[in-house]
Amino acid sequence: MYTFKDALLAKAIRKILERKIRDYGRIEAFSLDSRRKQMTVSILLDGEVNALDVKIIRYQFDTAADCVRFEKVSTSRIWLNRLLEKKFDHPKKRKVALSPALVKALKFLL
Repeated sequence: MYTFKDALLAKAIRKILERKIRDYGRIEAFSLDSRRKQMTVSILLDGEVNALDVKIIRYQFDTAADCVRFEKVSTSRIWLNRLLEKKFDHPKKRKVALSPALVKALKFLL
């Protein structure tokens, strides 16, 4: 079930992601499912024919630490999956810092 909160949060995250990747490509789709704790994004990178699909599985926003923690990230690129498995090989490494704007939005929405 897609909630109003999910829609607002997805819109805020998408805007922030769009600013971060605009020099490299554009976001074709973004979705967030707070019940399943999953986010998916489809990014068409400059010079690429096919979009890069990314799924973040079992995420948890940690506004006290200004990060998002997650259990797994998978993509539509085998080589990138291998790289991510090495980078995030331990649960303590499975987090990404959040921008101050997103932390502020999360504190308001959550």
